[in-house]
Amino acid sequence: MTEQIRTLIQTRIRQDIQSMHAYAVQDSTGMVKLDAMENPHRLPAALQAHLGQRLGALAFNRYPNSRVNDLRQALANYAHMPDGFDIMLGNGSDELIALLALACDVPGAAILSPLPGFVMYAMSAQLQGLQFIGVPLTADFELDEAAMLAAIAEHKPAITYLAYPNNPTANLWNAAAISRIIAACADVGGLVVLDDAGIQVTAQGWFMVRAVAMVFDRCLQADRNRAQFSRII
Repeated sequence: MTEQIRTLIQTRIRQDIQSMHAYAVQDSTGMVKLDAMENPHRLPAALQAHLGQRLGALAFNRYPNSRVNDLRQALANYAHMPDGFDIMLGNGSDELIALLALACDVPGAAILSPLPGFVMYAMSAQLQGLQFIGVPLTADFELDEAAMLAAIAEHKPAITYLAYPNNPTANLWNAAAISRIIAACADVGGLVVLDDAGIQVTAQGWFMVRAVAMVFDRCLQADRNRAQFSRII
């Protein structure tokens, strides 16, 4: 790095951004890789050829047209999305999380989630200059409901993230506790994001908590074998 570039970084890049560490992805060469919610199996050769033929005929030199709405409708039908709700597509969950932080960046806004949790919740807040409140889990990695409710009442977060199952502890939160946390967020006018990116590894998902959450404004984010979409509810 030249001195000129170093000076440019020092004078133009926020100090808190300079102090951040990169999102580390560990080398998995020679390992059975199960940490990233990826399908471990390659596509069959016949399907590869068929997809290649179809994709090759598409106009990739043009911006997407209104067919994106066809995809959104197909996803809505697949997820049995209730009337009056909508779907937002994104290039991965990181983009959707970043867009939520951008959209909710108003003076005094904060983002809250249990810790340990998905690193992008805190990182999106820091990149956007928002306050991040992390609420530690209990010794057995369960939600500390009392601490969560106290933090929500004190900080009135714009967004509260609940990963279900949690990342990285992989456990499922208690439905009654989730219901009370959602109600507390509704009382302070905040959004709740139920992030069920790990739903493939459990028989339960956001459907289990939908009955207790439907009455509150919230966003739901889902990851389907790396084809991410969010249900805006």
